[in-house]
Formats: sequence, structure tokens, C-alpha cells
Amino acid sequence: MIKVMFVIDHLMYGGAQKMIAFLANNLNKKSFTSTIYLKNGSSKIFYELRSDVQIIYGCKHEIRYLRRFLEIKDLIQCIKETRPDILISFLNMPNIISCIAGSCCNVPVIISERGDPSRNHSLMDKLIRQIENISSGVVFQTEGAKRIYPKHLQNKSIIIPNPVLNLGNLHYQFDKTYNKIAFVARFELIQKRQDLAIQAFSKVLRFYPNMKLYFYGDGKDEEQCKDIVKELNINDSVVFCGKVENPLEKLLDSYMFLLTSDYEGIPNALIEAMSLGIPVISTDCSPGGAAQLIENNKNGILVPRDNVNRLVEAMIFLIKNPQKAQEYGENAKMISDVYSESNIINRWESYIVKIVRKNKT
Repeated sequence: MIKVMFVIDHLMYGGAQKMIAFLANNLNKKSFTSTIYLKNGSSKIFYELRSDVQIIYGCKHEIRYLRRFLEIKDLIQCIKETRPDILISFLNMPNIISCIAGSCCNVPVIISERGDPSRNHSLMDKLIRQIENISSGVVFQTEGAKRIYPKHLQNKSIIIPNPVLNLGNLHYQFDKTYNKIAFVARFELIQKRQDLAIQAFSKVLRFYPNMKLYFYGDGKDEEQCKDIVKELNINDSVVFCGKVENPLEKLLDSYMFLLTSDYEGIPNALIEAMSLGIPVISTDCSPGGAAQLIENNKNGILVPRDNVNRLVEAMIFLIKNPQKAQEYGENAKMISDVYSESNIINRWESYIVKIVRKNKT
């Protein structure tokens, strides 16, 4: 039995958090026991967990200059008490404290790169990369992200994308009379670029005034997006639905799905929309996650980042050509096989076992 400890800030809404819940639940069905260490202390847990997945809450430290030191100290103490065989961390700060604490306790650490490392140029980013050098392994989502890291880290890494999670009884049937364009993401304009979607949609409305843009999600930039909608005088055509418990259910009457990010790992929402068979349009976000999923003009449409006109052209093309839209959606369903839950969890399991065994030799 391998004891795995996952380390992350919290388990509220988010792609990394969703992936940790998936891994913990599924590893516990096998020869693993999973513990999740939440370094920011007690907070709402958004994702459902098995009863045998243990949660350990760290302490949220407010003293700015001592915070990281105290977080490392807390995790070291937790490792000594629970004696895990391996740590698996997601996101920058959990990666740092896990690498240091794991090294102090002689416990191997796998870090997971979830975003776009090409954007990381600050002194803090460089320090993070130096500390990550002591990790035992790295999981990347894309080849593009892997290439940015030093060779010695690439050599002990693996590429494992996100899975298509079980869709249950959900079934999507394309209908050319649908008028909903769906967008699922937190409101964070520096990454998700809902402003681009709104600007492009306002131009589409000139030709197709019956279309509606639905946003599912919340976040710090939601009010700014609402202001853009008001400035463009398209309030009646844009719906802000907030964060919903089961966003996939809300997509079943969508004509198309939109993603306009400047950067992503493997976008969970895009994978799920494609696996349902919804026609999709995505920006070619760095470091290549969307391009890894979409074969342009076969199972979706890929457009350049930050290009309103190309986005407008793609949206109009799908509206004008419902047969093509339906064809792209049907082709998109095939990613379900490549990114199946069983395929992805087996790759994680093999990699974890490999790192644990290597550490014991």
C-alpha cells in the first residue's frame, strides 16, 4: 500500500483542485491511500471526495515575512506524523514548500505544472524553478510546457493530460435552432480573456441578433466584464449565470462552446465540451493545450490569441454552417477514448510507483 499526500492551497473551485480530487478518489480504489494537505487551512471543499480520503488542514499564517517558513515547518511536522511514501503538489507555492519539506524528510516529491511556464520571468519565478530542481519528478500537461524546463527535469518527467471525467447520463444532441454560445471559466481577464469573447460576440450580433452569450463562473473581474457589456449596449444578449454546481448540464442546449484564454494547461472545460460533442472554438493558447485537443477544422476551430476578427469569423462560420458545426462536434467526441479516466489514472499510478521504487533503491 503506497501512502500518497497531495499538497495544495485549498479545494475550492478550480482546475488543479478538480484534478487532485479525481486522483485521490481513484487512487484509493487501487493499492493507495490518499491524504490531501490543504496548506491554507480550513476552507470549503467544492469537490466530492470518498470517505476514505483524509483531509489535513494546515494553518493559515498571516505574518508576511515568516509565512513560507512556517508553512514549510507545518508540512514537515505533518510528514513526520503521517509518514507518506510520496508528496504530489500542484501550483507554485505548494510545489516550493513540498520540495523543501520533502527533501528535509527524505520523501520523494512529484510536482505538477498546470499552466504556462513561458510566462514566468520574475525573480520569484526563477527561485521557484531552482527549488523545483530537487523534486523527484514532474508531471506536465503538454509538450510545450515540458520544453521550457531544464533538460535534467525533462529527463525525469512525464506528460499526463487531464482526463475526460465521467459524463454520467448526460447526452448532447446538436440542434441548429439553439442560440446559446457557452463560456465556462472563472472571471480572470489576464488569462481567460472574457473581454475578447464579449467584443467578438458584439460583432456577431450585428448579423445574428438572436444569439445569446452565457457565462458560467465567477471571479474578481466579473464586474469589469459586465461594464464592457453595458458599454457595448448588449445587456439583453449576454447572461451572467454565476458559478453553478453542474456546469456540464447547462451546456446541453448550447450551439457552440467558446474558450478565449491567452494561456492554459489542458483546459478542463474544453475537454468536457468536446467529449459531449458540442462544436467548439478556442484560441491557440500557450503552451499548446488547446492545439493538443483540437485538429483545426476537423473537430473544432482554433484561432490565434487576442484576435477579435478571427474569433468573429469562426463564430459566424459555425452559425452559417450548421452541418459543419455538427460534424465538428461528432468528431470531437473521439477524444473521450484518448483522455479516458482509466487511461489517465493508470499513467499516474505507473509514474507514482516508479518514483517511489526509485527512492527506495
